[in-house]
Order: sequence, then structure tokens, then C-alpha cells
Amino acid sequence: MNEDYTVKIIVDNALCLGCGTCLAVCNANAITLVESQSGYLVPEINYEKCVFCKKCFNNCPSIKIHSIDKIDFIGKIKKAYIARSTDSILYQNGQSGGVVTSIVKYLLDTGKCDTALVTKNIAGDKIACPIITKNYADLFSTQGSIYCPVPLNTQLKTKAYTQSENPVIVGLPCHFHGISNQKARNERSPLLLGLFCAGVYSYKMIDYLCDYAIKKDPGFVFNGISFRDKSRYGWPGDVSLFGKDNSVIRIPAQRRHELKKVFMQPRCYLCFDQLNVLADLSFGDPYGLSDDKNGASIVLARTERGYKILQEAINADRLEAKEVNVNDVIHGQTIRSRKIPEFYRNMKIWQELHLPLFDYKRFYSTSILYDKKNNYTKIRRDILHSIHFFLAKSTSEASLIAKLKFQKEKIRQFFFLPIFLIKKILFKVRNILNYK
Repeated sequence: MNEDYTVKIIVDNALCLGCGTCLAVCNANAITLVESQSGYLVPEINYEKCVFCKKCFNNCPSIKIHSIDKIDFIGKIKKAYIARSTDSILYQNGQSGGVVTSIVKYLLDTGKCDTALVTKNIAGDKIACPIITKNYADLFSTQGSIYCPVPLNTQLKTKAYTQSENPVIVGLPCHFHGISNQKARNERSPLLLGLFCAGVYSYKMIDYLCDYAIKKDPGFVFNGISFRDKSRYGWPGDVSLFGKDNSVIRIPAQRRHELKKVFMQPRCYLCFDQLNVLADLSFGDPYGLSDDKNGASIVLARTERGYKILQEAINADRLEAKEVNVNDVIHGQTIRSRKIPEFYRNMKIWQELHLPLFDYKRFYSTSILYDKKNNYTKIRRDILHSIHFFLAKSTSEASLIAKLKFQKEKIRQFFFLPIFLIKKILFKVRNILNYK
């Protein structure tokens, strides 16, 4: 038995993304996805069925992206827009502008696509559920962000997908990397609607949010979550937990940001593809371009096919859209100022820890300069924590690792907050003096 050629080695090195590509390519049906002790979705192999064909390993987007020869943080962009849905219900229910759901609904209504592979929001079972549908009610339940692992690509081997003539898929960059690896884009290639992504977090994060809710309401029983609920203060929104008795517990967005350091998936530190470069159309928040509290969405038309669909949806009065400068979008997403140096810094840290990158190592370049003094030690500590948490052998061990991280962050905040405030005041004073 040679486990070096299965996805087990991916999991053992904390590189698994939980995307489900390995399950989709396994002809022996030897792989299932299970929730790990630390709350991530990971493959479990039935070695009585496994034929060690290496397909799961060779198609894993965590270590290989066959369709990308050279790293590209921005990708091809024909045009960029800021848009919103003209459907008032989809607009209000959407995370930002309700644009993705409006386009999917337009495609199904007009017969341009016959099925949609989307993800239903997290409900009482605390797990995001990918579905293949053409039902409007299902589409409505898929609106909003899901910051936890989604096994979207498990659906690629289902009968509902394989029998589809013109599917549309809404997914994250890692999902589309997996789709490109297994060459799912053939003559009837799916239309890819890609979401911007800055990281995925353990399902244990929801447990911690529930603990917070129970402290406020001891009788609270979890029945759903909205990570970016804009119903109270508008976009970008706060976290809202929904109880079975229709109660709602509001949690400040700052609390979610604090949890990121504790529950970030390790492999996300190594991702370059924030803008979803393999999509036909990419969508994200309009940072730096709009502060509309009702919400709006950035849309990047990457392919001729995507651009044509977008124009048709606009002409059919499904969307309101205004063209914007591509460089303004890139600046608002802080790709050049933050994402690029972060990627190479994190890759360097991973190598310093003597952890394997497999084929993904070819994307690393020692010629890229980054400021090693800028949070280098802190990020190295965060990456180490995420790896230890991911590899926890029991729920109690995972809880202890998370608790210790919380305590360390609280201590750091206690000592460094006054310094941060002083620096902020001095920065403002300096700007006022320079202006004068």
C-alpha cells in the first residue's frame, strides 16, 4: 500500500482544501469527505477499494494547477463593472449586489443554461451543501457568503451534472482549479461564475460563534447563519445567527475578523488567486469604488463568453451596471500592495518550515522582494498555528489549540492596542501638518 500517491499525503501535510475534486475523479469510489476533528472537510480513503491510480493526487488543486503555466494574480480582464440586481428581493437578500444570483436566474429563465451548480447556505446541520438545481427557491437560499469549506466538486460526477447540457457553476478559485485539472471544460464546458476569495475557515468557527450567542441567550438553538447580514447596518454587514425559535443574535463583524486568525485553513495562506482568474465572470465586493450601504458588486468580464452573457443580462434589465477602470478594481482589492507580497512571504515561510509544496513549488520565486520585517514573525506564528490546528487528532486537542490562540491574541491586543492608537494619531497629525 503506497499512500504517497493518494490524497492522504495532501491531508497529512495540511494542504487539503476540502473542494471535493479527489472524490469526483475517483473511479473506484474509494473516497468520501468527512469533517475532521478540527472542523475541516477532508478525504477519507477506503483502501479496500483504492487501486492506487494516483488520480486523486495528480488532480488535487492544492498542489497542481495544470491550466496555469505562470502565476497570474490578476488574469485576463476584458472589462470591469460595478453592478446590482434590478430584482429588489434578490438585491436585498444578496451579500453585496445580488448580481450572481440574478445572472444564474437569467440563464435558467432563458434556457441558456439548463442546470446550476450552487451552494445552499449553512443551516441547522452547520454544513454548506452544494446542489444542482434549476429551482428559483433553491437559488434564493444560496445567496450570501459561506466562509467555510464547500465540497462543490463532489457534484461533478453525479448523474444530474453529467447529464446536463449547459451547466453554470458558481464557485471559488480552488473549485475552478480542480475543474480545470480534471479537464471538465470540454466542448460543452460549464459557464464559470467565480467569487473573489480571501480565505476559508473551519466549521469550528460556527461553534465558537454559537457559544457567543448562547452567552447572550442561554436558550439559543442554532438554525442558520449569515456571515454578512446587511439588514441592520447595511453593507458590508455583520454576522447574524438565526435560532429555531426565529430569534436573531447579532455579532459584530470585528468578532468574525478576530476568529480568522484562529480558524484559517492553512492552504489558504498559499493561494495567489483572490480574483478567480479561471472564471468567465468574476465577482466581489466593491472596495474602494462604492460605499453604498445597500450593496453593490464588482464584475470582471474575463472571457468573450462571459462578457456576452453579462451584456445580455444588462440588456434584459436584469442588472444595472456601470463600467469602471480595471486598475481601480485591482487597487481596491489591494492585489499589488498586499496580496502579491503576502503570497511570496507565505511561500517562503512554508519552505522554511520544511513542508512540501509538491508541484505548486514552481509558482514560488526568490526574485520577488517583500518586507521580511513587516509582520513576518507574526504571520509565521499564525501559519504554524493553523497547521497544528488542522492536524489536531481529537476535538479536545483542536479546542485547546484554538483556546490558546485566543488567549495569545487577547494578550497581544492588550499590549499593542495603545501603541496602535498612538501611531494612528501621529499619522493623522503628520497628514494635517503636511497639508498645511
